[in-house]
Amino acid sequence: MALRRLVTAMTFSGLAVAVGLSLAWVFVADGPALFEAAAQTIGLVAAFAGIMAERFAAERHRRRLVLVTLTSELSKNRVILDDLLSTMSKAPAARRRVYPRLLVSATDGAITSGAFAHDRELFARLHEWRNDVTDFNRRLDLTEMLTFLQGTPEAIRGFEQALSRDGGRVYRISRLLDDFVGYLDENHHCELPRPAGDDQAPEPRLTPVVALRRPDRHVDLAPPITRTASG
Repeated sequence: MALRRLVTAMTFSGLAVAVGLSLAWVFVADGPALFEAAAQTIGLVAAFAGIMAERFAAERHRRRLVLVTLTSELSKNRVILDDLLSTMSKAPAARRRVYPRLLVSATDGAITSGAFAHDRELFARLHEWRNDVTDFNRRLDLTEMLTFLQGTPEAIRGFEQALSRDGGRVYRISRLLDDFVGYLDENHHCELPRPAGDDQAPEPRLTPVVALRRPDRHVDLAPPITRTASG
């Protein structure tokens, strides 16, 4: 990082000195030399502006990619939380199980990339979201351990009610997710429906797989039916 900053500083310093010398040449030159000095100055200014524009475009593109990846991960976390609340409220009986964990890799990547280092509010929200997701996943680890150690249905139901009740950990992190997504939509124009399309994309690929499995089930049932009929 230090070497990159040094090279960048040397590059822009050299270009600035060259532009300054060319401008001075324009003021002292006369005759044909004036056109040569003017052409050289215009070329250096164009090179300087091109480097600045390229760096700005690259930084903007990098920020956009990070935002798209982050939005996709938040969309998947929304699905995980909705499924978690649904299974907890509609489960016929309390049973031991492994809970799905919230994803946080894209959030870590957004923090470590430095793409939002100058956006203090977004940077703070990323850290807040990462810390809450880490704490939530740890609580799921503890809940799983306790339910497997104290495996009575009453104990498991008590743990799940504590997680899924109003004001519980699942609802609190769900509200934090909604608040974070709303902030990204309002300030960075990142809407959650974009990743929702990605979640729907695999459905056409699953259709032929299901269609191929259906005949297998009829084939498995065929021998017993034949034997029964023959008997």
